[in-house]
Amino acid sequence: MTQVHSSNAGGCRVTYFDRMRQIADEIFAERLHQVSGELFTPEDEDRYMPGTCALAAVTYALPKEVANARLSAGQLLWRALWPWSIDLLRLTDRRSNLVRSAALILAEIEHLDRAARRAQGDGGDDA
Repeated sequence: MTQVHSSNAGGCRVTYFDRMRQIADEIFAERLHQVSGELFTPEDEDRYMPGTCALAAVTYALPKEVANARLSAGQLLWRALWPWSIDLLRLTDRRSNLVRSAALILAEIEHLDRAARRAQGDGGDDA
């Protein structure tokens, strides 16, 4: 396999794919935190209206500058998109917000997969 955009960080050759793997690991860790640390179980998520986790993901993906827009238009946008109580929205730095957003996209995909399995009669459980 070809190494793409490799760099030499501290004498250790790090490839593009290594960096992508590190980011993916962060996203998976955030998803696990959402499920185990924040107790958003698959069963809880299945009670949400379809697209709820996707809306939350979009909210986290927006730059903070949107919230600071004049005339509070950004605040209105965030409040319109955020599917839960606004006090559950925990914005931090841009990168961390994007990791949360990606983990919420995974949650939405998991929800779709469970719904498809239920529709096929196999229960949709994640065991």
